[in-house]
Amino acid sequence: MRMRRGWSQRVVHDLRNPASTLRTAAYLLRRGVSDAGEAQRLLEVIERQSKQLLAMLDELANGFWAERGERVSRLEPVDLIELAPAPVAGHAEFQPETLLPVNGDPARLAQLLRLLCALRLGPADAPDPLVGRWEDGRVRLRRRFAALPELLEDPEALLHTPLPPLLADDGLGLHLPVAAAIARAHDGRLWIEREDGGVLAVHVELPAQSP
Repeated sequence: MRMRRGWSQRVVHDLRNPASTLRTAAYLLRRGVSDAGEAQRLLEVIERQSKQLLAMLDELANGFWAERGERVSRLEPVDLIELAPAPVAGHAEFQPETLLPVNGDPARLAQLLRLLCALRLGPADAPDPLVGRWEDGRVRLRRRFAALPELLEDPEALLHTPLPPLLADDGLGLHLPVAAAIARAHDGRLWIEREDGGVLAVHVELPAQSP
């Protein structure tokens, strides 16, 4: 998988934001702050922005892994139900309809579920669930999105470029490229279909073990 030209410039820009905030907060503390409340606020800013920057660097490392197209080195029998992400406000619920037995890397598969549940392609007031089922020797995941109009023109481009900043949730927006790479690393695939009414459906298929 190759990311589209220009994505690295976008990533550099996004990383600069928390780094610049950290530098400003450190400068103000170095000058000396007489008010204890203001000093505490600056320390909270440093903690929050440091956490965001580290998360973005982790996401960037995952993006580089996706570009390399590596296969997973750890394979073991696991049911995706066991890897269900913890509920998070604003994220989709994972709703398995059957057992979902696969052979794979539990850490990467858990990451796949988190990415798909956290993904936003439009308004996030009531996100549709991530539905999973076993069918015809494949584990199938599907989630529908009311998408921003500009994303409907070329849905497959979302597999090769970061999400718009509005949808990146303080990250780099690499949800779909990384999720697609995880599916491919397990001999599966991820694709996006456009449906009527401004809806995009994200599909994932993985080879299944017999339940």
